[in-house]
Amino acid sequence: MSLDDNHNSVVLACVKVIQCVLSCTMNKIVFDILEKTPTYVGGACTSPVFRTKPDVNVGFIRGGFWKYNVKPSNILHFHEEESEGDKDEGEHTIKDDVVLAGQDFAAGLVRMGILPRICFLLETDPSAPLEECLISILIAIARHSPTCAAAIIDSGKIVQTVANRFASKEQMEINICKIKSVTLLKVLAQYEKKNCLSFINSGILHKVTWHLYRYPNSLDQWVKSGTEACKLSSALLVEQLRLYKVFIRYGYCISDFSNMFTSLCMWLSVPTIEKLMENDVMNEYCAITNEVYLILEVLACRLPNFYSDVREKTEDVAEGKETWSWSQFGSIIDLALEWVQVKNIAPLTRLFNCQNSVGEIRSLQDSEINSLLWVISSVLNMLSSVLKAVIPEDFTSLPNGRLSWLPEFVPKVGLEIIKNGYFRFSGNGSIVDYLCRLRIENGRELAISSTCCIQGLIRVVDSVDKLIQHANLEIHQKPSKFESAPEEDKILANGILKSCAVEVQHSVTNLMKQIMNKWQSTKPVEIFSRGGPAPGVGVGWGASDGGYWSLNSLLTQQEARLLVDLLERSETPPTAQTLNCALTACLTVGPGNSSVIDKLLNFMFRVPVLKYLNLGIEKFLSVKQGFSPFKWDYEEEEYLLFANVLATHFRNRWLTVKKKQKSTGEKINHKSKKKDARFLETIDENMDESNQESLSSLKLEWAYQRLPLPTHWFLSAISTVNFVKIDSTGETYMEMPENFLEVSKAGLFFLLGIEAIPASPTSEFFSPVECVTVVWKLHAISVVLLSGMGVLEDEKSRDVYETLQNIYGKIIDEKELHKSLQFESEIHKNYPTFIETLVEQFAAESYGDVLFGRQIAVYLHRSVEASVRLAAWNGLSNARALELLPPLDKCFSKAEGYLEPIEDDEKILEAYVKSWVGGALDRAAKRNSMSFSLVLHHLSCFVFGDVVGDMLSLRNKLVKSLLRDYSRKQQHEGMLVKLVCYYNKSDRDCEIERRLQLLKEICDGNLASVEKLESCIKLNHLI
Repeated sequence: MSLDDNHNSVVLACVKVIQCVLSCTMNKIVFDILEKTPTYVGGACTSPVFRTKPDVNVGFIRGGFWKYNVKPSNILHFHEEESEGDKDEGEHTIKDDVVLAGQDFAAGLVRMGILPRICFLLETDPSAPLEECLISILIAIARHSPTCAAAIIDSGKIVQTVANRFASKEQMEINICKIKSVTLLKVLAQYEKKNCLSFINSGILHKVTWHLYRYPNSLDQWVKSGTEACKLSSALLVEQLRLYKVFIRYGYCISDFSNMFTSLCMWLSVPTIEKLMENDVMNEYCAITNEVYLILEVLACRLPNFYSDVREKTEDVAEGKETWSWSQFGSIIDLALEWVQVKNIAPLTRLFNCQNSVGEIRSLQDSEINSLLWVISSVLNMLSSVLKAVIPEDFTSLPNGRLSWLPEFVPKVGLEIIKNGYFRFSGNGSIVDYLCRLRIENGRELAISSTCCIQGLIRVVDSVDKLIQHANLEIHQKPSKFESAPEEDKILANGILKSCAVEVQHSVTNLMKQIMNKWQSTKPVEIFSRGGPAPGVGVGWGASDGGYWSLNSLLTQQEARLLVDLLERSETPPTAQTLNCALTACLTVGPGNSSVIDKLLNFMFRVPVLKYLNLGIEKFLSVKQGFSPFKWDYEEEEYLLFANVLATHFRNRWLTVKKKQKSTGEKINHKSKKKDARFLETIDENMDESNQESLSSLKLEWAYQRLPLPTHWFLSAISTVNFVKIDSTGETYMEMPENFLEVSKAGLFFLLGIEAIPASPTSEFFSPVECVTVVWKLHAISVVLLSGMGVLEDEKSRDVYETLQNIYGKIIDEKELHKSLQFESEIHKNYPTFIETLVEQFAAESYGDVLFGRQIAVYLHRSVEASVRLAAWNGLSNARALELLPPLDKCFSKAEGYLEPIEDDEKILEAYVKSWVGGALDRAAKRNSMSFSLVLHHLSCFVFGDVVGDMLSLRNKLVKSLLRDYSRKQQHEGMLVKLVCYYNKSDRDCEIERRLQLLKEICDGNLASVEKLESCIKLNHLI
């Protein structure tokens, strides 16, 4: 209502509040840094999301698909009905708006009609502050979700109004409103390819980017225009370049880039940095340069392969594709190499040379260092994409596997990197050393830009090495002739990465330490339940000390990408540190970075790594007390099978994306639901959205994917259940996951390996496996039995399973806290139902298998919640499976954990007596099952112990039931005698007499039974 006020001050105050609530400032900071990185494509949507509920079919493992807090159809509900012109009174209520806005503030604004109001205000020629706030709100709404972005596009007037205002103002004037107008168009263009085409056809693109085609003034004239003018022109050019980059990614306007290239050349070369520093415009110049090289990197990705340029160019023309030619990249590479030659850039030379002299005065401020590093990062990544296009797709197809010739710029790039001290080939320091120090000692953005520099450098050097090693060079054939060659040429021929392997390995080690340390101090993404802060809100997940929407998280994700590049390109042997770091890095990656996890999976699930895990297991078993080495070995084929099935399982389980039911622009028909139209549609947390939709968006959605991974993601290999589904005809069928048994066996082996390595006495590295509670691990090895006895019937997996039980048993024994095994609270609120199903499986298939019995027995441990223990006991009792449990001394945790403290739960005590009376314990007593030992201990201690208050009536009730049962069933005499005589102290006779006297006092007409029991005890000389 405030937006409809006649007073401008009221409207301005209202939009400022909305702008603040939408966290526009926080989002601008994060997105601005993201867009400087070479890996950025479109960014993630900022709408609030929540996880689907854990499903028993996947063992209650967390990490379900994300869903929007608000169903997209509810956002546009109001506007669609208005447009239909048949809105019934009462169909749209304020209550609905309040409910939806409480779930998602931005969605609530759209539902309540903020877009038409903003459009109206923009048409009334608002003041500059008001216009700026209005466009900021539109940007926040556009970034929210595809639905909200489509609402802006479909409103009809908003986009055209913004573009017209951009063009109608003074042509040469640059202000914040124009800059934000370009940002809005950029965000909308990122969502759909058709939006780009619409902007081109309507002339909007040309209206807001004409500055890019204007031939610029000289650098001197640009600097003389003043600091403020330079800041504004830089910000506008950066946003225009970013907008243009979106169109190029979609394949549009590529041929037009040649027309603007001349006007952009000024920003490609190295300027007189001292002059920029004097006029305080260094950051502004570098921002433009960075964006130009980023857009060139995108164009480089569209280059045809260098050695098949002619053939592919002909094919592209025939198919109507816009391509970028190699002939246009010659001068670009020369200009880029100017930035690589840091020894020719005086301020950078001084900076890198004084890296070990902390006390020296630095001529560059941190913000200026940061700006220069962003430029070098974009230059290196652009060169990397160019070199990648030179590498043949298949070296084996070449004559003798060698390239007949190399383009001149390939060795030139390599030599410049060697000459300019990027790596340490002798005793001196290197630029990589300095960048690693910046990552640790300075601010977050400086650390991110340093990481991107190292990443680009590694990629460039790797490509140069590949091309040089496969070139038909005389130095490879006759190395003795070149002994007097310059040292740089020898390093280039030998391989740059190979020549500085020690420094690269040192960088890998330091990077791994940083990743593991930072992950421990970062808040988990899911600290809030449904309705909590969204990814794009500046609180909660964006908390200053961690969370996904923070610079800490952005840095950690960038470091994960660098780790992948280093692991792929360096000969890093499998170690406990590399494995733990790879597991940790998997936890830091968010939406849109599934390729990082995919590469980490490729690294972890290789035969050499699995063999290393097996060596770790053998070492663990040989040095740990209470364990003995296996009597068998894995074969090479088994390692290969494990690697394949595990990598495939984890990709399918965690990296698949759920397809949306409807496309963004598809209208939803509410007329068919006229009667219920006034109600908000609810989101089914378990609905199956399987309809496929073509990917045509650069934007990333939190919804419909699973990242970031939960900490216990690696347990999924042993937590998938063979489950029953119902098809469309109503018929039930069993869905068997492919290679289910092989995946389970491999998952058990992998779990034991990552448990054994950090548990080794010589291990000093943190492991994310240790952050997963023993509750989850015990649960996972229970789930694997829910689908049958397959893993226990195989000798090797059986031994692995038993070892895991023993490891977790020791962990349970070490825990001193009461009720430490909280399955119901940690796993799922319906865990007792899961236990009932597991017990049914145990009773039906185990035939008293000791390992299966030990696993069931752990749910009777006194550290387990009473509800779970009761469910386990009742299930075993009803299935007459209590006797199948092993003796206490064969359980994998100490007997004290089952016997102490004394049971005081009324329902469990009653269940014990019920099983006794019902005959469910008869065979258990004969077989010395732990179930009878539990009943004997807890009932004896409770009945004959110190009972006060309300528990007296319970004790009397239980005693009467036992005596009544004894009077009717003579076969229970031995069990009752054991109950009365269960006492291990020295004054045993006195105690038994006291107990018999207590029974006589409680017997209530069953005195004869007590006397008979007493005679039996005396007859057997028990007192």
